[in-house]
Amino acid sequence: MFLWHSRKKKTHPKADKFWLSQGNFRDYEAMPGFVGYFGIPSFFYWEPVPEQAENGEKFHRVARSTIKRLLEGSPSVILIKDLSHGGANLWIDKIPEIRKMALSEGGKLLEVHDARCKQYLFVFDVLTDSFFEMIYQLINRDCRYQNIYITYSVLANGIQIDADIASIKEAALLNLHIDDDHSIFIIQAVPEYPLEKISEALTAACQSEGWAFHTLCCGEPQGGGHESETG
Repeated sequence: MFLWHSRKKKTHPKADKFWLSQGNFRDYEAMPGFVGYFGIPSFFYWEPVPEQAENGEKFHRVARSTIKRLLEGSPSVILIKDLSHGGANLWIDKIPEIRKMALSEGGKLLEVHDARCKQYLFVFDVLTDSFFEMIYQLINRDCRYQNIYITYSVLANGIQIDADIASIKEAALLNLHIDDDHSIFIIQAVPEYPLEKISEALTAACQSEGWAFHTLCCGEPQGGGHESETG
């Protein structure tokens, strides 16, 4: 895991940068066959941070915009894992409404449950903006810290919406996840997925918030118009 802190300086830098580093934020999150990256805003490294709440809101706008850009126009699946054992009332109460909305907007819901975890897979040929915005707000914001976890995945072209769960998971090219405990954007991509595409989406999202985007230990991006650092 790549982390660094400086406790010597009495002043703090502006919280206006976002770094993408290659690796796994937590070792156990590594997935066979995928390259791991994690994105961190500069304010993560400095405590205390002025205007923490405002910076947190900016982080979520950057993450939401990036996810939306990367899913746009591609088959996708939203995987929600419920490990709350019935404790996340807001999510549980919303399930019928979410299921109905997904079906009305061309999606399909697959479910697999066991004693430990309930999994819901919302599969779309093209994910609608309304469903994405609703589910991001609900899971990444309103149900945070309630043991409800969400992963957004880009699927290979040609995957059928009526495929089984195993086939859908195997078709994933890119997995996107917001850490539940920290302002960390976790990305897992198959080796052939272009880093340039990820960098371009993050650059555009960061620029809209007045943040500079940098890569760390990821090799040289393929073009882009963003800044790159190594270290």
